[in-house]
Amino acid sequence: MRPSILAATLASSMLVAASAGAQEPAPPAPPAPAEAPVPPMRLDRSKEEVSLGFDLRRFQDDFGLGGTLSSPIVARWLRFTLGGGVAWYPHALDSSGNQTWDTFGHGRLVVEVGPTFQEGVPVRPYGFGGVAGLYLPGSMSSQQFAIGGVGGFGMELAFMHGPLSGPVTYYMEIGGCGYNATANKIPSSPDVASGLLIGAGLRVYL
Repeated sequence: MRPSILAATLASSMLVAASAGAQEPAPPAPPAPAEAPVPPMRLDRSKEEVSLGFDLRRFQDDFGLGGTLSSPIVARWLRFTLGGGVAWYPHALDSSGNQTWDTFGHGRLVVEVGPTFQEGVPVRPYGFGGVAGLYLPGSMSSQQFAIGGVGGFGMELAFMHGPLSGPVTYYMEIGGCGYNATANKIPSSPDVASGLLIGAGLRVYL
C-alpha cells in the first residue's frame, strides 16, 4: 500500500503545481510607442504688408508679362494693386505683309476685395476691378493710348514650408478686360487685348 500512497501523493502535488501555474496572470504587454504630434499649420507672417509681384497674363489672344506693386491691406479686406508690363499682339503685319508679333504696353490700377489669410488656411479668395490702359505702337494703330477697365476673381495660395507659411504666395486670376482699342492699321481693324483675361503670378511680401 505504501507505493500506492506515495504515487498518489506525487500526483496530487503535480496537479496542485499545474493549477497554480495556470492561475498566474500573463505579464502585461509593453505599451505602444506614442505617436509624435503633428504640428498645426500656421501662418508665420500676416501677409498684410506691401508686396512685389511678377505675373503672366493673357488678354484674349494676346500674351503679356509684367510686375505688380500692392499696398498693405486696409481694414483686413481691401488692397490696391498697381501693375503693368509688355504684351505681344500676334496678328500684326510686317513690311512684307507677313504675319508677325507686335509689342505694346499695358497697365492697370485695381482694388482687390477679400479677406486676409486666416491661420491654418493657405487659400485667400478675392475679387478685383479697376481701370486699365494700353500704349499701342504706331505700326499697329493710330490710337496711341487706350483707356478701359478690367475685373474678375482671383485665388491666392500661400507657399508652405512644412507647417509654416513663408513670405511668397502664388495667385491665379480670371476675368474680363475691355479697352475699345483697335489695330486700325491692319486690315479689318481687329480689337486689341479685349475679352477674356487670365493671369497667374507670384507675390513676395516685404
